[in-house]
Order: sequence, then C-alpha cells, then structure tokens
Amino acid sequence: MSHPVILDACTIINLLRIDDENEEFLYNHIIGLNLHVAKKVHEEVKTNFNKNPLSENQQEYIDRCIVRLYNDLIPQNKIYTNEDIIKNITRKLFEELKTYGDKSYQKENGELFSTALGLIVSRSEDDKIWFYTDDKPATEYFMPYFCYQQIGTIMDTVDLLIYLYWTSPDFDKKRLEKYLQDLYSDINQPLKRMINEVQKIKDSFSNNNINNGLRRNVNDLIDSYYNLDIPKMENAIEAIKSSYTSSKVATVISKYGNLLINSPLIIRICKTKKDLNKYEVFKLK
Repeated sequence: MSHPVILDACTIINLLRIDDENEEFLYNHIIGLNLHVAKKVHEEVKTNFNKNPLSENQQEYIDRCIVRLYNDLIPQNKIYTNEDIIKNITRKLFEELKTYGDKSYQKENGELFSTALGLIVSRSEDDKIWFYTDDKPATEYFMPYFCYQQIGTIMDTVDLLIYLYWTSPDFDKKRLEKYLQDLYSDINQPLKRMINEVQKIKDSFSNNNINNGLRRNVNDLIDSYYNLDIPKMENAIEAIKSSYTSSKVATVISKYGNLLINSPLIIRICKTKKDLNKYEVFKLK
C-alpha cells in the first residue's frame, strides 16, 4: 500500500494481542503498509500491551514484535522521536494542535504525537494519511484539526481489519470474522472468563436434571456471545438472573457483575459482524 498509514498504540496492541504468534499474519500485513509510527507510540505499546492477561506464548510473541517493529521501521526513517516531530512542524504548530478549537488537549501522549506526525507525513508525501486509533475522545478532539489541515482521516482497528481483508488475497472472510470475535473477546476479558465458566457448567448438564428454560437461556447466552448479539445476550442474562436465581449459572453471572460494556469499539465490532452476515465486502482479488 502506498497510502501513508499511522498507527496509534491501542491499535497496535489490539492487533498483536489477537495475532497468531506462529503465523504472524497481522504483523506481516501491517509492516507491509506505508507505515509511520511516533516513537512515543512505540513506548506506549511496550508499557501497556500486557495490562490484560496474556498467555506465555502471547507475551513472548508481542515482546518480539515490539523489537521487530522498531528494527523494521528505523532503517526507513519511519519511526519519529518526539523532538523530531516538534522540530518538523515547529513548537508553535504543536502548541496550536493542543488548543485547537474551543477545547484543550494537554496530554503529550501517542495520540497527540501521531496527529502531529500526520501533519508532517501528509505534507512530505503530498498525500492524505490514514490514522488508526481506538481512542474515541482523541478521535473526537483531533478530527476537526484533521479536516481543517486536510491531513486525512481517522479510523479504528475494525476499519483496518476490513482494509487488510479486501486488499489481501490471503485474507478471507472466515479469518476476518475470527479476528473480530477475538478482538471483541480480548477487549472484554471478564466477559470472556464468565462465558468460559458458563460453558463448563453447560457441559456438565445431563438430559434429566436441568430445567428446559434454563437450558434454553444458557444456550442463548453462549450463542449470542459468539454471534456478537448484545441485545440477545442481555435478555439471556436477565432471564437467568430473574428466573433461575439458585442455579450455578446465575451465581457465576452475579460474580462478574455488569460486563456488557458498550464501548464505541465494541459497538463497531458487533455492527460489522452483523453486516457481514448480510452484505459482502467487495474484493477483486
């Protein structure tokens, strides 16, 4: 891809956490993009990638990818220090970026430096850039500046997965759906653990000792989780909590509390998964 791409820490982390550590499919595809990364983002990836639990293999894989990402980008001069970014756009423009419009953005984090980097790359490559981040407040703050300066557009990890799908011959629909499911599960680790516990209880059901209504609601709960159907999941949880309070399943659900986090990224994942069941994403290859 010749179009310039900038990735924020949260998107890099999300991609690496759902990647296959043996196949390295997503890493190999993102490194093949016309990729530019602020060093501040690289530092945030190193600091934050293991805030949610990881297997030993995942930990080793992401450790390795963090080093590889730096080594892959530095020879091409596509990883940029904070000092270089500020120097290239001037301190005046950098401060303007933090106070653009009626709001104020005082955190000198990866999103800020990525936006400043977007301004540099758009001018140096005479092209609009695609900036991928899952930070909704940062997106809302910086989008007007992107429009005013005609830097490009801001999208999220779901958008990037869809782009990789339709531009890559080896990226099929089954793989796309799997990554969406894995991303959904990884974002909400407690919900994933709850479903795993409920599945174990379901596996222990015998044909004779389980109420049919409870069995039906447990099936709905598990199916809705894997189909990313949040309303159906909410209905199943409510039915179990209200009608089968003494069951082991209700005890597990109560232990985890309110888990149905409707974050902007989760909403995007669920809508995209639903749309994929009705509409094909057109690809020529």
